Amino acid sequence: MAALMVLGLLIIVAYSNSFQAAWHMDDYPNILDNPAVQMQTLDPVSLERAVGISRSQGNNLPRPVTNLTFALNWWLHGDNVAGYRLVNIAIHFINALLVFLTVRELSARPVVPEAIRARGAAVALVTALLWALNPIQTQAVTYVVQRYTSLATLFFLVALYSYIRGRAKPEPLKAYRWWSTMLCAFLLSLGSKENAALWPASVLLVEWFFFQDRDGKPSPAFLKIVVAAAFLSLVVIWTLLSLFQIDLAKAVLHGFDGRPFSLAERVMTQPRVLIYYLSLIFYPIPQRLSLEHDFTVSTSLLHPWTTLPAMLAVGLLAASGLIFARKRPVFGFAILFFLINHLVESTVLPLEMVFEHRNYLPSLFLFWPLATGGFHLQMRLHRRQSPLQTLVPVAAISLVLIFAVGTLSRNMDWRTARSLWVDTFRKAPQSARAAVNLANDLARNGHFDAAAALYERATTLQSPKINQFKVVARSNLAIMYQNRGERLKALDQWTRVLNIVPHNRPARQGLAKLHLAIGQYDQAEAHIDWLLKRHPRVVAFLITKASLLIRQNRPQAALVVLRRALAENTGHRDIFVNIGVAQAMLGHHARADWFFRRALRTAPHDLGIQLVRLENSLEAGRTQFSTTLINRILGRYPLETVWARLDSSMDKLRQPVQLRRVFTQHLEDKAQRLENMNTAS
Repeated sequence: MAALMVLGLLIIVAYSNSFQAAWHMDDYPNILDNPAVQMQTLDPVSLERAVGISRSQGNNLPRPVTNLTFALNWWLHGDNVAGYRLVNIAIHFINALLVFLTVRELSARPVVPEAIRARGAAVALVTALLWALNPIQTQAVTYVVQRYTSLATLFFLVALYSYIRGRAKPEPLKAYRWWSTMLCAFLLSLGSKENAALWPASVLLVEWFFFQDRDGKPSPAFLKIVVAAAFLSLVVIWTLLSLFQIDLAKAVLHGFDGRPFSLAERVMTQPRVLIYYLSLIFYPIPQRLSLEHDFTVSTSLLHPWTTLPAMLAVGLLAASGLIFARKRPVFGFAILFFLINHLVESTVLPLEMVFEHRNYLPSLFLFWPLATGGFHLQMRLHRRQSPLQTLVPVAAISLVLIFAVGTLSRNMDWRTARSLWVDTFRKAPQSARAAVNLANDLARNGHFDAAAALYERATTLQSPKINQFKVVARSNLAIMYQNRGERLKALDQWTRVLNIVPHNRPARQGLAKLHLAIGQYDQAEAHIDWLLKRHPRVVAFLITKASLLIRQNRPQAALVVLRRALAENTGHRDIFVNIGVAQAMLGHHARADWFFRRALRTAPHDLGIQLVRLENSLEAGRTQFSTTLINRILGRYPLETVWARLDSSMDKLRQPVQLRRVFTQHLEDKAQRLENMNTAS
């Protein structure tokens, strides 16, 4: 109980400053922009939608268990990030507790030296504390979406612990209870993240290192376990590939087509990455930790020169794990567990090179040999009655506290988008992703010139996929210029995007709208027809086509297109606005007003809709009602806002200049009436 309290208290303190940290990066597509997990009611339909997310939403793989937890978070408190972090920290605490329990159980095995067996709980506590408080774990805990990793680890550990307890039970009934729990936990782990597919290999490690006599031939029980683990692994792999219709060979070979490195280059680079991971785990000062890392790709065994030495070092680590299996089982197990559980994300799959959260599960037992060695040293010094014996517990406590302070410090970088991306770009100045995200934050806060310069710089930096962030940077530049009314600059940026990716939909849509706004109807029509030919049911494209037809004075044709849009979405306000404009052009002013009022139900404070409604009222000759609308608009919005909106609503207003004159005349008449009243008084 005391160990549990120490563990929980230190984890809470270390992560106490993370509750109000902002959402970041993949949190948006997987949670904030993912309707499937935004559960409003706790009913079977909502639950089914949460666990069966389509490939078009969030992750390419459903990961139903973790997504269900996101959905429950949303149902309880919406997008309040503190609730998500509370769950993440709770998962992290449970994982630390499971590390403690697992190490304590394994430390009690006969293969572990008797002196360590007698101090198994203390060794387990130190191991769990050093793992849980290590600053490198912040990316799997503070970064909300990485619950995929931490939750998979939780069930992975439950399954592993259940196997150990079941294996140690001589009574079949009690053993089967543990193994039933093991199987359920393994399936839940797989449903949280695919890395759990390596769990059978981890079980074999546990069996070989802690339950088998390694001096003789493998026992029949061990051979049965090997066969069962191999069978389970094949079933899992086959199920995953079949369920998600994945051609593994194609996914591996063609998955590198869009990467700035080949399969061979990734395989040569990953040993250097693994050595780098180990350096981060054992020297995790916050200055070394980052969401992105500039990592040179190995293009040959000698470039960079560290490639071959890293390969030899990883091979030596694997060999030492096997060599020390009998004499140093704790060390051998920890090393091989680390290497085996990196096989999914650090070998042949076409993933990005480096992410710190990938160490969350593989590093579970890396501090076990360190804790064991520390206790061995302390006992040796105690036998010699050396005054230095007190230094070992002092060093252990100091290291735990240093890790906790480091975690607190690292969490400060996650507070806001600005703090995270400033930190990331400072540590990874060649990262296009870091540059683009920092530029996004600058643009949101009105620093447009600095954002534009950073977007331009991002086009020359390294992207996770070829041209990925070059396209994103130029697209964001185009949107920024478009929002500021700098249409020619926006046109230039969208054109550059199309030169890189000719089928880019946002660029085609952006160019269509810009050409429409400046009266270049032929160019606008070419882009929008290209889009509709390939995506005939996309409402946004249909609305742009209708706006073009309205500007070409073809209201009947516009209504035909808008009926198609209405069949796809019955509540889109821009559909109602454009129908109203087309009806007004045909002289059906009462019908037009009905559609404008329908649009205002969804956006009651939209000034643009109120202006087109006013224009329709003036054309219908409803003078008194028009005066009421003018007074309502001027009572709600400053005149400068009205003028700006008149200029930006030219795709819907047919006579904005005339409408400006109406407002001007109204204000002049009002001023004249006030002057006459003052003169009369």
